[in-house]
Amino acid sequence: MDEEFAFADAEEDGEDLNTFLSESLIPKQVSPEEDLANKVKVTTEAGLRKVTSIIDVMEDDEKLEFVIQDLLPDTGLMYVAGASGSGKTILAIQVAGDIINGRGTLAWQLGPAWNENFKALFLSLEMPKKELQLRLHHMYPKLSDEERKAFMDRFLCYSDFEPLELWNPTHQLDLVLLIKEYGINLLLVDSASVSFASSLKNDEQVNESIKFLYKIRSRFNLAMIVVAHTRKPTIEMINNPENANINELFGHAGVGQSASSVIMMMEDEAQRKKTIKSGDGTNVEKVMHMVNAKARFGANAGAFKAKLTSKAAVDKGEPLMFRRDAIPIEMTEEQRRAINKQLATDGIADAFKGIDFGNLGGDEE
Repeated sequence: MDEEFAFADAEEDGEDLNTFLSESLIPKQVSPEEDLANKVKVTTEAGLRKVTSIIDVMEDDEKLEFVIQDLLPDTGLMYVAGASGSGKTILAIQVAGDIINGRGTLAWQLGPAWNENFKALFLSLEMPKKELQLRLHHMYPKLSDEERKAFMDRFLCYSDFEPLELWNPTHQLDLVLLIKEYGINLLLVDSASVSFASSLKNDEQVNESIKFLYKIRSRFNLAMIVVAHTRKPTIEMINNPENANINELFGHAGVGQSASSVIMMMEDEAQRKKTIKSGDGTNVEKVMHMVNAKARFGANAGAFKAKLTSKAAVDKGEPLMFRRDAIPIEMTEEQRRAINKQLATDGIADAFKGIDFGNLGGDEE
Protein backbone atom coordinates (compact mmCIF):
# COMPACT_ATOMS: atom_id res chain seq x y z
CA MET A 1 0.00 0.00 0.00
CA ASP A 2 1.26 3.50 -0.80
CA GLU A 3 2.63 5.09 2.36
CA GLU A 4 0.65 8.29 1.90
CA PHE A 5 -2.66 6.41 1.70
CA ALA A 6 -1.61 4.17 4.55
CA PHE A 7 -0.97 7.30 6.61
CA ALA A 8 -4.46 8.59 5.87
CA ASP A 9 -6.05 5.21 6.63
CA ALA A 10 -4.22 5.07 9.93
CA GLU A 11 -5.72 8.40 10.99
CA GLU A 12 -9.22 7.42 9.84
CA ASP A 13 -9.01 4.17 11.78
CA GLY A 14 -7.99 6.03 14.91
CA GLU A 15 -4.52 4.54 14.93
CA ASP A 16 -2.11 6.45 17.16
CA LEU A 17 0.03 8.85 15.09
CA ASN A 18 3.18 8.09 17.07
CA THR A 19 2.74 4.36 16.59
CA PHE A 20 2.12 4.68 12.87
CA LEU A 21 5.06 6.98 12.25
CA SER A 22 7.36 4.88 14.40
CA GLU A 23 6.47 1.77 12.48
CA SER A 24 6.61 3.40 9.03
CA LEU A 25 9.59 5.74 9.39
CA ILE A 26 11.94 3.88 11.74
CA PRO A 27 13.45 0.84 10.05
CA LYS A 28 13.24 -2.44 11.93
CA GLN A 29 16.38 -4.43 12.60
CA VAL A 30 16.03 -7.80 10.87
CA SER A 31 18.40 -10.61 10.01
CA PRO A 32 19.51 -11.11 6.39
CA GLU A 33 17.30 -14.20 6.21
CA GLU A 34 14.22 -12.28 7.40
CA ASP A 35 15.00 -9.43 5.03
CA LEU A 36 15.12 -11.82 2.07
CA ALA A 37 11.91 -13.54 3.19
CA ASN A 38 10.16 -10.16 3.43
CA LYS A 39 11.29 -9.23 -0.08
CA VAL A 40 9.99 -12.52 -1.45
CA LYS A 41 6.68 -11.96 0.33
CA VAL A 42 6.30 -8.45 -1.06
CA THR A 43 7.14 -9.67 -4.57
CA THR A 44 4.60 -12.49 -4.26
CA GLU A 45 1.87 -10.20 -2.94
CA ALA A 46 2.48 -7.38 -5.41
CA GLY A 47 -0.51 -6.52 -7.55
CA LEU A 48 -1.68 -3.95 -10.02
CA ARG A 49 -1.25 -0.40 -8.87
CA LYS A 50 -4.20 1.95 -9.12
CA VAL A 51 -4.37 3.93 -12.35
CA THR A 52 -6.95 6.38 -13.64
CA SER A 53 -7.58 8.07 -16.95
CA ILE A 54 -5.77 11.32 -17.62
CA ILE A 55 -9.19 13.01 -17.76
CA ASP A 56 -9.83 11.89 -14.17
CA VAL A 57 -6.57 13.56 -13.18
CA MET A 58 -7.46 16.74 -15.05
CA GLU A 59 -10.94 16.91 -13.49
CA ASP A 60 -10.00 15.95 -9.92
CA ASP A 61 -11.53 18.23 -7.28
CA GLU A 62 -8.15 18.85 -5.61
CA LYS A 63 -6.42 21.67 -7.49
CA LEU A 64 -2.91 23.05 -7.19
CA GLU A 65 -2.93 26.55 -5.75
CA PHE A 66 -0.10 29.01 -5.22
CA VAL A 67 1.16 30.71 -2.09
CA ILE A 68 3.43 32.88 -4.26
CA GLN A 69 1.88 33.13 -7.70
CA ASP A 70 3.51 30.81 -10.28
CA LEU A 71 6.53 30.33 -7.99
CA LEU A 72 5.58 28.47 -4.80
CA PRO A 73 2.58 26.09 -4.82
CA ASP A 74 0.82 25.06 -1.62
CA THR A 75 2.72 21.74 -1.84
CA GLY A 76 5.81 23.19 -3.51
CA LEU A 77 9.42 23.78 -2.54
CA MET A 78 11.40 26.93 -3.32
CA TYR A 79 15.16 27.14 -2.83
CA VAL A 80 16.70 30.50 -2.02
CA ALA A 81 20.32 29.95 -2.99
CA GLY A 82 23.50 31.96 -2.99
CA ALA A 83 27.05 32.27 -1.74
CA SER A 84 27.85 33.10 1.87
CA GLY A 85 26.88 36.68 2.72
CA SER A 86 24.53 37.14 -0.22
CA GLY A 87 21.49 37.73 1.99
CA LYS A 88 19.76 34.35 1.54
CA THR A 89 18.43 34.17 5.09
CA ILE A 90 17.28 37.79 5.00
CA LEU A 91 15.34 37.17 1.79
CA ALA A 92 13.83 33.90 3.05
CA ILE A 93 12.65 35.49 6.31
CA GLN A 94 11.38 38.54 4.40
CA VAL A 95 9.34 36.35 2.04
CA ALA A 96 7.90 34.27 4.91
CA GLY A 97 7.14 37.40 6.97
CA ASP A 98 5.38 39.04 4.03
CA ILE A 99 3.33 35.90 3.45
CA ILE A 100 2.21 35.96 7.08
CA ASN A 101 1.29 39.64 6.77
CA GLY A 102 -0.59 39.08 3.51
CA ARG A 103 1.59 41.00 1.07
CA GLY A 104 3.87 40.27 -1.85
CA THR A 105 7.66 40.51 -1.81
CA LEU A 106 9.83 42.29 -4.38
CA ALA A 107 8.50 41.27 -7.81
CA TRP A 108 6.35 38.42 -6.46
CA GLN A 109 2.65 38.44 -5.62
CA LEU A 110 0.65 36.22 -3.29
CA GLY A 111 -1.47 33.47 -4.78
CA PRO A 112 -4.95 32.16 -3.89
CA ALA A 113 -3.60 29.51 -1.47
CA TRP A 114 -2.87 32.28 1.02
CA ASN A 115 -5.42 33.04 3.72
CA GLU A 116 -5.45 35.12 6.91
CA ASN A 117 -4.83 32.02 9.06
CA PHE A 118 -1.66 31.01 7.21
CA LYS A 119 1.01 29.72 9.64
CA ALA A 120 4.78 29.46 9.16
CA LEU A 121 7.47 27.54 11.05
CA PHE A 122 11.05 28.80 10.76
CA LEU A 123 13.73 26.18 11.45
CA SER A 124 16.78 28.31 12.25
CA LEU A 125 19.43 25.59 12.24
CA GLU A 126 22.56 27.61 11.37
CA MET A 127 22.29 30.85 13.31
CA PRO A 128 22.58 30.76 17.14
CA LYS A 129 19.57 32.20 18.96
CA LYS A 130 21.26 35.44 20.07
CA GLU A 131 22.47 36.14 16.53
CA LEU A 132 19.00 35.42 15.17
CA GLN A 133 17.52 37.77 17.76
CA LEU A 134 19.75 40.63 16.57
CA ARG A 135 18.99 39.86 12.92
CA LEU A 136 15.24 39.92 13.57
CA HIS A 137 15.50 43.23 15.48
CA HIS A 138 17.34 44.68 12.47
CA MET A 139 14.72 43.35 10.05
CA TYR A 140 11.68 44.36 12.11
CA PRO A 141 12.64 47.37 14.26
CA LYS A 142 9.17 48.93 14.27
CA LEU A 143 6.45 46.30 14.09
CA SER A 144 2.91 47.64 14.08
CA ASP A 145 0.47 46.16 16.59
CA GLU A 146 -1.15 44.22 13.74
CA GLU A 147 2.17 42.84 12.49
CA ARG A 148 3.28 41.93 16.01
CA LYS A 149 0.06 40.00 16.60
CA ALA A 150 0.37 38.18 13.26
CA PHE A 151 3.94 37.15 14.08
CA MET A 152 3.04 36.15 17.62
CA ASP A 153 0.16 33.94 16.49
CA ARG A 154 1.32 32.63 13.11
CA PHE A 155 5.10 32.89 12.67
CA LEU A 156 6.73 30.22 14.83
CA CYS A 157 10.43 29.53 15.23
CA TYR A 158 12.64 26.62 16.24
CA SER A 159 16.10 27.90 17.22
CA ASP A 160 17.26 25.29 19.71
CA PHE A 161 20.86 24.11 19.73
CA GLU A 162 19.77 20.53 18.93
CA PRO A 163 19.70 20.06 15.13
CA LEU A 164 16.90 18.64 13.03
CA GLU A 165 18.30 15.96 10.74
CA LEU A 166 15.73 15.39 8.03
CA TRP A 167 17.23 12.02 7.10
CA ASN A 168 16.95 10.78 10.71
CA PRO A 169 13.64 8.93 11.36
CA THR A 170 13.43 10.18 14.96
CA HIS A 171 13.87 13.78 13.85
CA GLN A 172 11.39 13.23 11.02
CA LEU A 173 8.83 12.23 13.60
CA ASP A 174 9.64 15.30 15.71
CA LEU A 175 9.00 17.58 12.73
CA VAL A 176 5.79 15.82 11.68
CA LEU A 177 4.41 16.23 15.20
CA LEU A 178 5.30 19.95 15.22
CA ILE A 179 3.62 20.49 11.84
CA LYS A 180 0.53 18.61 12.93
CA GLU A 181 0.33 20.18 16.40
CA TYR A 182 0.58 23.79 15.19
CA GLY A 183 -1.18 23.46 11.82
CA ILE A 184 1.78 24.70 9.78
CA ASN A 185 1.24 25.78 6.15
CA LEU A 186 4.75 27.06 5.35
CA LEU A 187 8.04 25.54 6.47
CA LEU A 188 11.19 27.69 6.24
CA VAL A 189 14.43 25.69 6.57
CA ASP A 190 17.78 27.43 7.09
CA SER A 191 19.63 25.62 5.72
CA ALA A 192 19.89 22.49 3.53
CA SER A 193 23.57 22.20 4.46
CA VAL A 194 22.82 21.28 8.07
CA SER A 195 19.44 19.58 7.69
CA PHE A 196 19.69 17.43 4.54
CA ALA A 197 22.79 15.43 5.47
CA SER A 198 25.85 15.33 7.71
CA SER A 199 27.60 16.25 4.44
CA LEU A 200 25.85 17.13 1.19
CA LYS A 201 28.21 14.68 -0.48
CA ASN A 202 26.32 11.90 1.31
CA ASP A 203 23.84 10.95 -1.42
CA GLU A 204 21.98 8.45 0.75
CA GLN A 205 21.16 10.99 3.48
CA VAL A 206 20.25 13.70 0.97
CA ASN A 207 17.93 11.29 -0.85
CA GLU A 208 16.22 10.34 2.41
CA SER A 209 15.74 13.99 3.34
CA ILE A 210 14.29 14.90 -0.05
CA LYS A 211 12.01 11.85 -0.01
CA PHE A 212 10.76 12.76 3.46
CA LEU A 213 10.05 16.37 2.49
CA TYR A 214 8.17 15.17 -0.58
CA LYS A 215 5.96 12.94 1.57
CA ILE A 216 5.02 15.61 4.11
CA ARG A 217 4.52 18.28 1.42
CA SER A 218 1.82 16.15 -0.15
CA ARG A 219 0.41 14.83 3.11
CA PHE A 220 -0.02 18.17 4.88
CA ASN A 221 -0.43 20.61 1.93
CA LEU A 222 2.83 22.14 3.09
CA ALA A 223 4.75 24.79 1.14
CA MET A 224 8.50 25.02 1.80
CA ILE A 225 11.26 27.59 1.46
CA VAL A 226 14.75 26.13 1.89
CA VAL A 227 17.92 28.20 2.10
CA ALA A 228 20.74 26.55 0.14
CA HIS A 229 24.40 27.36 -0.42
CA THR A 230 26.06 27.58 -3.80
CA ARG A 231 29.54 26.68 -4.85
CA LYS A 232 32.24 29.35 -4.87
CA PRO A 233 31.35 31.53 -7.89
CA THR A 234 33.62 31.46 -10.91
CA ILE A 235 35.01 34.63 -12.51
CA GLU A 236 32.41 34.20 -15.27
CA MET A 237 29.64 34.05 -12.65
CA ILE A 238 31.01 37.08 -10.78
CA ASN A 239 31.12 39.15 -13.95
CA ASN A 240 27.76 37.86 -15.22
CA PRO A 241 25.57 37.12 -12.18
CA GLU A 242 22.45 36.81 -14.33
CA ASN A 243 23.95 33.61 -15.72
CA ALA A 244 23.46 31.76 -12.42
CA ASN A 245 21.82 28.34 -12.80
CA ILE A 246 20.75 25.41 -10.64
CA ASN A 247 24.00 23.59 -11.34
CA GLU A 248 25.62 26.03 -8.92
CA LEU A 249 23.63 24.56 -6.00
CA PHE A 250 26.04 22.88 -3.65
CA GLY A 251 25.57 19.18 -3.10
CA HIS A 252 23.49 16.39 -4.53
CA ALA A 253 21.76 16.88 -7.90
CA GLY A 254 18.42 15.91 -6.33
CA VAL A 255 18.39 19.16 -4.38
CA GLY A 256 17.71 21.22 -7.50
CA GLN A 257 15.55 18.56 -9.11
CA SER A 258 13.15 18.44 -6.15
CA ALA A 259 12.33 22.15 -6.38
CA SER A 260 9.32 23.91 -7.82
CA SER A 261 11.51 26.99 -8.17
CA VAL A 262 15.09 28.07 -7.47
CA ILE A 263 16.03 31.70 -6.81
CA MET A 264 19.77 32.28 -7.30
CA MET A 265 21.34 35.32 -5.62
CA MET A 266 24.57 36.91 -6.86
CA GLU A 267 26.12 40.20 -5.78
CA ASP A 268 26.48 42.88 -8.43
CA GLU A 269 30.23 43.02 -9.07
CA ALA A 270 30.30 46.60 -10.36
CA GLN A 271 28.53 47.82 -7.23
CA ARG A 272 30.86 45.80 -5.01
CA LYS A 273 33.94 47.34 -6.64
CA LYS A 274 32.43 50.81 -6.31
CA THR A 275 31.86 50.17 -2.60
CA ILE A 276 35.48 49.08 -2.11
CA LYS A 277 36.80 52.16 -3.95
CA SER A 278 34.62 54.49 -1.90
CA GLY A 279 36.22 53.24 1.30
CA ASP A 280 32.89 53.55 3.16
CA GLY A 281 30.68 50.51 2.73
CA THR A 282 28.39 51.51 5.60
CA ASN A 283 26.48 54.01 3.45
CA VAL A 284 26.19 51.86 0.32
CA GLU A 285 23.26 49.58 -0.38
CA LYS A 286 24.31 46.13 -1.58
CA VAL A 287 22.88 45.32 -5.01
CA MET A 288 21.89 41.72 -5.64
CA HIS A 289 20.93 40.00 -8.87
CA MET A 290 18.11 37.51 -8.30
CA VAL A 291 17.66 34.98 -11.07
CA ASN A 292 14.65 32.72 -11.35
CA ALA A 293 16.90 29.81 -12.32
CA LYS A 294 14.10 27.26 -12.24
CA ALA A 295 10.37 27.84 -12.49
CA ARG A 296 8.33 24.71 -12.99
CA PHE A 297 5.17 26.74 -13.50
CA GLY A 298 6.47 29.48 -15.77
CA ALA A 299 6.80 32.28 -13.23
CA ASN A 300 7.56 35.70 -14.65
CA ALA A 301 10.36 38.04 -13.51
CA GLY A 302 13.08 35.78 -14.87
CA ALA A 303 15.67 38.06 -13.33
CA PHE A 304 15.84 41.38 -11.49
CA LYS A 305 18.00 43.52 -9.24
CA ALA A 306 17.21 44.40 -5.65
CA LYS A 307 18.96 46.63 -3.12
CA LEU A 308 19.62 45.66 0.50
CA THR A 309 19.46 48.36 3.18
CA SER A 310 22.84 49.89 4.05
CA LYS A 311 24.39 49.46 7.50
CA ALA A 312 24.13 53.19 8.17
CA ALA A 313 20.41 53.13 7.41
CA VAL A 314 19.90 50.07 9.63
CA ASP A 315 21.73 51.86 12.47
CA LYS A 316 19.21 54.69 12.09
CA GLY A 317 16.31 52.27 12.48
CA GLU A 318 15.42 51.35 8.90
CA PRO A 319 14.49 47.67 8.32
CA LEU A 320 17.27 45.39 7.06
CA MET A 321 15.46 44.15 3.97
CA PHE A 322 15.57 44.02 0.22
CA ARG A 323 13.78 47.08 -1.09
CA ARG A 324 10.35 46.53 -2.54
CA ASP A 325 11.11 48.58 -5.65
CA ALA A 326 12.95 45.67 -7.27
CA ILE A 327 12.64 45.99 -11.03
CA PRO A 328 11.97 42.87 -13.10
CA ILE A 329 13.86 42.64 -16.36
CA GLU A 330 11.37 43.35 -19.13
CA MET A 331 11.30 40.77 -21.89
CA THR A 332 9.20 40.58 -25.03
CA GLU A 333 7.07 37.51 -25.71
CA GLU A 334 9.50 36.57 -28.47
CA GLN A 335 12.42 36.74 -26.01
CA ARG A 336 10.51 34.60 -23.52
CA ARG A 337 9.85 31.91 -26.09
CA ALA A 338 13.52 31.94 -27.11
CA ILE A 339 14.61 31.69 -23.47
CA ASN A 340 12.28 28.76 -22.75
CA LYS A 341 13.63 26.97 -25.82
CA GLN A 342 17.26 27.60 -24.85
CA LEU A 343 16.71 26.60 -21.22
CA ALA A 344 15.87 23.11 -22.38
CA THR A 345 19.16 22.70 -24.22
CA ASP A 346 21.76 25.37 -23.50
CA GLY A 347 21.24 26.42 -19.87
CA ILE A 348 20.83 29.80 -18.21
CA ALA A 349 24.08 31.32 -19.50
CA ASP A 350 22.98 31.27 -23.15
CA ALA A 351 19.30 31.75 -22.40
CA PHE A 352 19.79 35.14 -20.73
CA LYS A 353 22.47 36.33 -23.14
CA GLY A 354 21.55 39.75 -24.46
CA ILE A 355 18.97 40.55 -21.78
CA ASP A 356 19.56 44.07 -20.48
CA PHE A 357 20.13 44.17 -16.73
CA GLY A 358 19.69 47.92 -16.61
CA ASN A 359 20.05 50.36 -13.72
CA LEU A 360 17.94 50.00 -10.61
CA GLY A 361 16.56 53.32 -9.44
CA GLY A 362 18.68 55.20 -11.98
CA ASP A 363 21.53 56.01 -9.59
CA GLU A 364 24.12 53.42 -10.64
CA GLU A 365 27.02 54.10 -12.94
